[in-house]
Amino acid sequence: MIARTTLKRIGPALLFLLLGPAPAPGSPEAAGPKSLLPAEVLGWKSAGTDRVFDRKTLGSYMIGGEDIYLAYDFRKLTSREYVRPSWPRLTAEIFEMGSPEEAFGLFTNEREASPADFGNGGLSGARFIQFWKGPLFVRVHTEREMPESRKALTALAAAIASALPPGGRKPVLVSCLPTQDLLPARLSYFHLRATIERLKFPGDAAALGLGPDTDAVLAQYRREGKTLEVLICLYPADGPALRAFESVRRAYFGLKSGPADEVVSKRIAPDRFAAVRLAGRALILVFDAPDKDAARTLSDQVRARTREVLGL
Repeated sequence: MIARTTLKRIGPALLFLLLGPAPAPGSPEAAGPKSLLPAEVLGWKSAGTDRVFDRKTLGSYMIGGEDIYLAYDFRKLTSREYVRPSWPRLTAEIFEMGSPEEAFGLFTNEREASPADFGNGGLSGARFIQFWKGPLFVRVHTEREMPESRKALTALAAAIASALPPGGRKPVLVSCLPTQDLLPARLSYFHLRATIERLKFPGDAAALGLGPDTDAVLAQYRREGKTLEVLICLYPADGPALRAFESVRRAYFGLKSGPADEVVSKRIAPDRFAAVRLAGRALILVFDAPDKDAARTLSDQVRARTREVLGL
């Protein structure tokens, strides 16, 4: 995986300096990160003690939804609720991840929200605001959207973001995406098959051979009024990459094995084309392109970026 080993060591150390020793996971009496979470915001006050969860106890907080977080090297969650008489309850959640790259990846799982200026990058929905900064993913939300509670939600997100030191970088693999016509809010970084299936990938994700040691980025482009997508999968070695390439050729293009450096392009649905190629350890798949030329052009551009950024 890209630059995660070193950053995993940095992340917990940084959090220790910010938050102090970790309390007992899941304990109602556990002390939360008071240096990051305000006691009050626009009349909403902390409802009591913070709740803290680790990998083993996260499922008791979000029954059935913990797998999304565990897929990104989740370490710890601190949750605080805020109340104000006759107003909707607010909740602040601070997720400590293994590295800034993993915090960014978790952040990109949400693809149906508007950009918001918080932390290193934020998103805003009807009843929530989320952002990432350093090795932290932060989400604040409310029971109901009302003008006053929305103001408080915005103030709460801003207070947490301002309490965090600067830092954190996106995964290197994201730099392999050409920036021209890229839709930033439609970009997701991940590792596992379950994640790409949640992102409504149209093909059989099993063919990709994804796993914890695989980095992948799925992105959408808008060119000449048409939408097309690209998937880059970076494998830990040449062998798994070649096997994935051959598997994709068979599953998506109906072709048997061929030259590893061959670019395969084909119409896979009415007015929809795809192209696949292998660049060392990187599999590049363009799909939903309006024509073969568009698929090949984007594939060539991504190939040039992987050579420049990764040396592949």
